[in-house]
Amino acid sequence: MARVQAGDKEALTELITTAQSAANGAVAAVQAEASTRATVDGYLGAQYTFRLDVAGLISGFGISGTKSAERGPTSAFGVRANSFYVAPPPFASSTDPSGPPNAQAMYDGFVWLDVPEWTAQADDLLGDRLGFHPIALRDCRERNHTPRVHRYPDHLFLVIHAPLIGSGGHVHYLELDQFIGAGLLVTVHGPLNPSVPLEEALRETSQVIARLQSGRLRPTSPFGLSYAIVSTVARGEADLVADLARQVGLLEQRVMAATDEEPQQFLTSLFTARHELMTIKTMASQGGEIYRRAIKLATFAPAESIALMDDLLDQYERVANIAQAQLDFLVGVTDFYRARTDTKMTIAAERLAVIAAVTLPITSLSSILGMNVIVYTHTHWVWLGFLLAVMIVMSALPLRWAHRQGWW
Repeated sequence: MARVQAGDKEALTELITTAQSAANGAVAAVQAEASTRATVDGYLGAQYTFRLDVAGLISGFGISGTKSAERGPTSAFGVRANSFYVAPPPFASSTDPSGPPNAQAMYDGFVWLDVPEWTAQADDLLGDRLGFHPIALRDCRERNHTPRVHRYPDHLFLVIHAPLIGSGGHVHYLELDQFIGAGLLVTVHGPLNPSVPLEEALRETSQVIARLQSGRLRPTSPFGLSYAIVSTVARGEADLVADLARQVGLLEQRVMAATDEEPQQFLTSLFTARHELMTIKTMASQGGEIYRRAIKLATFAPAESIALMDDLLDQYERVANIAQAQLDFLVGVTDFYRARTDTKMTIAAERLAVIAAVTLPITSLSSILGMNVIVYTHTHWVWLGFLLAVMIVMSALPLRWAHRQGWW
């Protein structure tokens, strides 16, 4: 529908286009409206609105501009939608020789899309709209127990893990998937263990967002932003190793102090710390191997991006080496504690053997001769004294020999 109105004091033009479909009482409608207005007192206005009505859910966008005698030209733009994103075209390079060589050439900057949880909407956005490979989408949808790296013509797909210490010494693997290209970074979290809060999975990206909002972080490329996120992961691993090193030091002090503790409980503490250190070391080692491979695969990335990935490799190797050193120290502490416990058990067994050696001959002698020396009607006092003297000598000789051996 078009309407034009012209008078002595103002002129108005409207153009409204509507498309509508209905079925089973449900209506879907699209309406675009463009209008302009001018008055003799100097007012000028123009606006364009796009309105969607899907079963009563209203969404859309609008842009307007005005100028009056009191105010200079101004404009406004608004969007009403459940979700909103801006992204370059799919990563595939343009086949038009007259067009830009890649997506980044069309934009002054890049886009970061963070997906907290995998949903059907995320599957549609990353698959149908951004054109990512089905294998990469499968890896985002399913849980990966080891890191991964895939190379595509102009982007990398990476899977890494961050540790989270749970109850009972269990270490959760918090998965972070990344699509890193010339003009776009996509991060996908999970899948998560039901016992892990979503806030824990978003810990590293939330810290990076806070740094971006405060102005302390200003990455110039998706690789730079990915570097900030993964560096936060590596720093978190290093902090956990430092905390475990403090715990190992306290355990070592208890071992050297030779305090009497419940052996089973103390060994559980030692092996819990060992398990946590080993898990973090495994994550760091695997992450380093992934970035070692990514450096070789990312032939499309600029030199500064390769340098950032090389630094991430160095960070992962440093964490793995420190964790291994703490593991070696903890193994030494555990071996010392077990050796001392085994020595105590050996000494106890030796003393029990001495007791058995002392009492066994006496028991044998008394059981055989006692019934013939001490009787109800008559006791042979001479033989009784002789037998007691023999028993004392038989007990004294093993005790003297054990004492000379240092057993008691």
